[in-house]
Amino acid sequence: MSSIPQYSFELTNFVLGFSAGMIVAIAFLRPRIGQIVARAIGTILLMFGVGLLSWAVFAISTDGAIAAIEYGSILVEDASEVIGWGAGAFFGGIVALWLSFQRLGARD
Repeated sequence: MSSIPQYSFELTNFVLGFSAGMIVAIAFLRPRIGQIVARAIGTILLMFGVGLLSWAVFAISTDGAIAAIEYGSILVEDASEVIGWGAGAFFGGIVALWLSFQRLGARD
């Protein structure tokens, strides 16, 4: 049994969702800030993807087993699943960085 009350988790989700919504709203209103946010998210996704890919390759090269990870409804039990998550995060980071470096406004 967890000692953390359920309302604490719901409040945390609300605060994180509200913060993400405000960042998206500001990014739409100020495109330059949107580019900065996209670059930060892209960099974080790239690091996360490379970390997961490295972990999965290392796990496969040694014995092929990883400790099961459970985060909410996501359950990762095999190294191939970690490769999938890592590749998705890595590709998402590349796309976010590529989009953040596109020119703003009309091209002359």
